[in-house]
Amino acid sequence: MRELIDKSIFDLFDALFLNIRDLADSFIADAQALAAIFMMLYFAMEAYKMMVGDEPLRYMALFRPFALALVIVFWGGFVDAVNFPLPW
Repeated sequence: MRELIDKSIFDLFDALFLNIRDLADSFIADAQALAAIFMMLYFAMEAYKMMVGDEPLRYMALFRPFALALVIVFWGGFVDAVNFPLPW
């Protein structure tokens, strides 16, 4: 296939891929920071409601945003774990 397409086209695609990857890395870093901040705010609000006594103690209300934030913060490891081939 490389013989049919000019080498400069492949170099262009490689450069574009690296550029897009750098832009996506900065977007992912921003999303990870925002997810951590919002998870802490939600966690604090729900925990405060339970400490004051407005709501009964519910663990799942606290675990769901915590688990979601962990997946987002460790996105690279999560994607590697999902893409890992299973030894069948």
